[in-house]
Parts: sequence; structure tokens; C-alpha cells
Amino acid sequence: MDDGLVFTVLGARGSWPISEREMMVHGGRTTSFMIALENDVTVIVDAGTGISAIDDSDRAAPQAYHVFLTHYHLDHVQGLQFFKPLYRADNSVTFYGVPPENMKLEEAVGGIFRAPWFPISLAATPSQKRFVDLDFEDLEIGPLRITTGELTHPQGATSYRIEGPRATVVIATDHEAGDSTIDASLVEFARGADYLFHDAQYTPEEHDQFYEGWGHSTWEDASDIATRAEVGQLVLTSHDPSRTDAAVAHLTEQAAHLFPTTVAAYEGMQLPI
Repeated sequence: MDDGLVFTVLGARGSWPISEREMMVHGGRTTSFMIALENDVTVIVDAGTGISAIDDSDRAAPQAYHVFLTHYHLDHVQGLQFFKPLYRADNSVTFYGVPPENMKLEEAVGGIFRAPWFPISLAATPSQKRFVDLDFEDLEIGPLRITTGELTHPQGATSYRIEGPRATVVIATDHEAGDSTIDASLVEFARGADYLFHDAQYTPEEHDQFYEGWGHSTWEDASDIATRAEVGQLVLTSHDPSRTDAAVAHLTEQAAHLFPTTVAAYEGMQLPI
């Protein structure tokens, strides 16, 4: 990767983490993405188990983290319990998200730091913390412009469009295609992006037979959104925890027949932004 900002995939698995040998190419950690900026600032989208890969214990200077959450289902926040920067007193961690109905963001994030499921509270972690309840407004962090959109998912979910100096990345995990209004909004939200990370947890057959209403899309849905939005590359993500690497490859090949520049997300994947 050449010099400049890099968008890194820390986890791309959906629902729950896995460690089977035949699933190691794409990885077993749940959803998390990272962009390291200058001046010890890091932007993160989602805090699945992939976020546990971040360890700043060897850095002398305090670090500032900006953590954007798409929603609060366990596979997107469970990595926070073992997110080492939270336990360093001179670090600052700012959380952003559209809060759940009748709940503040701080309460939603702190919910996994609670007895009898975890021994300490979020407030007891030493870092300095701030919580920003979003209402689908736009923000700027350093050279990044971050905008938000609505997705179709149980209890709601937020998509993020991140515009950097070199490229634009749109994250649409977790999303179930089918609501024509929200799908059309997502198409416009992703319009012309260099990269679209789109939920492709199910095959069409799986979705129709077993998982309708569960909040996830198929590779056909992802290909359709990418085509309509005229993005540069489609990156399938939120891989089903039962999907082997061979099965992900087959699914990706099928999607590429509809949208040729389709690839599948994997841990350690890096893209210029």
C-alpha cells in the first residue's frame, strides 16, 4: 500500500466469531473497520471482536479514538470489553451512533459492561469517554467527511459514507434489502463511491427459506445496490458464521457475474482512502 490514509478491515464475520480452520482466509472476527489518522487519532466503525486487534500499549503518546457504531447488536459491540485503549487513563474514546429508541447512546454502549455478564462497568474503565448521539447528521474528523444514512435492520442500523483524500468508502452492514424506499435511499447514499461494503450474509435460497426478516441481504441484493449506485468496487461483508472460505469464494464468483468488480472482505484487507 502506498503512502496515505488506509482503510483496514479488522473483522468481517457476521453474527458471532468463529475459529474453524476452513474459515481463516476471511477471518473469524466480527465486524470492525479502522482508519489511522495523523496526530495519534484513529477512526473506527463498529466494535465487533475485530476491534480487539488494536493495541496501543507500546505508544508513548495518548491516543484519541472515534468509534462510530452502526447499531448495538452484540456482534457489533462485543469487542469493546477487551478493547485495550479503554483501559489506558490518558486515552480519549468518543462514541458516535444513532441511539436505540428510548435509550441514550451511553446506556446502549454500557449495556455490555454490566453484571452478571461482565465484572466492571464502562464508567470504571480508566479512559476519558464521550458519547455523541447522532441524528443522521454529517461530521468531519481530520481529513475525513463522514455522513450517515438509514438501513433496514431489526431495531435499526446506520450506514456510513466516509470520504477521504483519495477515495470514498460506504459501509452498509447490516442491511436487509427489500424496502424500496430505504433501498433507493441507500443507492443514492452510495452513489459513485469507490468502495461499497455491503451485507451479503445469505444466499437467495437461504434468505427466502429461513431468514426473511432477520436483517441481512444476499449477494444478489448487494450486486443490485452496487449496480444501481454505480460504485467502483463491491466488497461483500458480514459473512455468515457457517460460511467456509470456499463457500465465500463461490458466493463472490456468483456476485461477480452481476457486478464484475466484486470481492469479499477479509481480516487485514486494506484500501486507500
